Amino acid sequence: MDTMFGTKVYDTNKKQVAVVIKTYKLGYVDSPDAMGAHIIAPDGTRYPQNMDYLIPISELTDEEIQKYYIPQGFLID
Repeated sequence: MDTMFGTKVYDTNKKQVAVVIKTYKLGYVDSPDAMGAHIIAPDGTRYPQNMDYLIPISELTDEEIQKYYIPQGFLID
């Protein structure tokens, strides 16, 4: 997944929406291409997360948006 600064994502691990501020390689020996990201949650906290747990909001279907309870205000570009 090519995700860059400002991409709105759904964090499946924390079950919340967030915004990507930085992506980077994790540097695992057994998985050298694994990526991580620093993201900002709606409450303003910044935390690292494995990219495997992040889904860009733009890639979600209407059913998934309802399933994950994503606020309509977060869907505005």
